[in-house]
Order: sequence, then structure tokens, then C-alpha cells
Amino acid sequence: MSQSPHPARKAALQLMNAVTEEGRLLSELTQSDWFLKLAPADRARANRLATETLRNLDRADRVLKPFLRKDPPEAVRAILRLGVVEVAALDGAPHGVVGDMVAAAAGNKRTLALKGMVNAVLRRTLEATEGNWSKKPVPQLPKWLRAPLIAAYGNGGVQALESAHLRGAPLDLTAKSDPEGLAKRLDGLLLETGTIRLRQGGQVSALPGFEEGDWWVQDAAAALRFKCCGLKKASALQIFATRRAARPCSLLPGARMLRP
Repeated sequence: MSQSPHPARKAALQLMNAVTEEGRLLSELTQSDWFLKLAPADRARANRLATETLRNLDRADRVLKPFLRKDPPEAVRAILRLGVVEVAALDGAPHGVVGDMVAAAAGNKRTLALKGMVNAVLRRTLEATEGNWSKKPVPQLPKWLRAPLIAAYGNGGVQALESAHLRGAPLDLTAKSDPEGLAKRLDGLLLETGTIRLRQGGQVSALPGFEEGDWWVQDAAAALRFKCCGLKKASALQIFATRRAARPCSLLPGARMLRP
């Protein structure tokens, strides 16, 4: 009897397949009942695995291609992509990742017959990719989107945009008090505006100060709009307004309209 893959990896594959095969949005999938039943740590890890793999589809396909005689079924391709990205981009342990990817293939009737191929291709690909992942070309936007953007912003501007997409957005926090002290506790970068920027997001609920309410997640641009209003304390509604780019909230009882 084959071992079941880690719940986070299994969930990440389910997320990826729904995005690539069914055209669903990742942001909606992570609000699904089945996903919310996972432990918080597994949800955070699954989301990160799926997000990073989707960002790196082009890179993963490039390194896998020399070791594939023909295109595999989409379900198998997802397993291979996830395995490559977790090890090459997220520093996952190769033995554990490959073992779980083989287990994932063995646990699905659609992929069971190809579990041996998954094992062999992943091992050979990871050996060839070791130390070379960051040198691979940055994934490009789809041609239908890239062409008009180049016309508007130039090739250099679009390349910078693609690099930013690959890096992903940082995690920005607003401190309830003492932003300097909180930045040190979290090993974050304190911006001039007072926002604390974390280089690695990770599981938000596991960060120091989460349970105590010492900070809240708020991107730097939203925090700047709030500061420009000259407000010293924020109600939940006011924070909501800044996060929504000051969309009209005046229809709600007691609401205060904030403008950027």
C-alpha cells in the first residue's frame, strides 16, 4: 500500500489542477470548504506551493522537457512541476519531495501507471537543475497581454514587470505600536513610512504578535493613504476603506469616507 503524500502537497496539486485544467481562480479555491478544513499550517504551505509553481510553470517546463519523450497527461505534468519547483525554488528536501510526488501519482487512477516515470524524471531533472534554477529565463506574460504592454511601456518595462511577478509580493505589516521593535522581532525591513516589510511571508498566523494583535496585514500603499489622512487611530471600517482604495463606504451607518 503506497504512502499518502503530505496534506499540503496533496492540496497544492488539487489547487493547481483546478487552475490549469478547469480555469478556476486560486483566490476562490483557497476559500473552498475542503481547503478551509485543512490545518492552518497546511493551508499556508499548500497555497505557497501552488502559487510558486504557477508562477514558475515556464521554468519548470523548460527543465523537464529534455527528460520527457512525449507530453504527459496534465495531472502528471502538475506532479512533475510541483516537485521541481518545491526543490529548485523553495529548497525542499529532494528525497521527501520525490517520494511524495510518487505517492501522489500512485494514489490517483489517472496517474498510477506513470508513477515510475514520475520517479525517474524528477530525479534526473533535479540532478540537472541543481544550482542552475535562478539562471533560467524569467517566465514571460502571455503574448496577447505582453504585446500591448510592450507598446505602452517598452520591452524593458515589461521585463521588469515579469521579474516582479516572479518574485511575488512581499508581506507588509502595520504595527499597533513600536514599529522599530516589531521589525527587529520579525527580522523585517522598516520602511520610511512605518510599514514593516517581511522578506519571507510564511504562515501569517504563526508570526510573533499575531495572537496578541500587535500588528495587522496592510500593504504599504494602503498604509500610506491612511497616514495621509492624518488619522491617529483606525476603526475596522476605516482600515477597510483604505484597503479598498477609498471606495465609497458612506452608505454604511457611521461610516467615514477616506480619500487617497
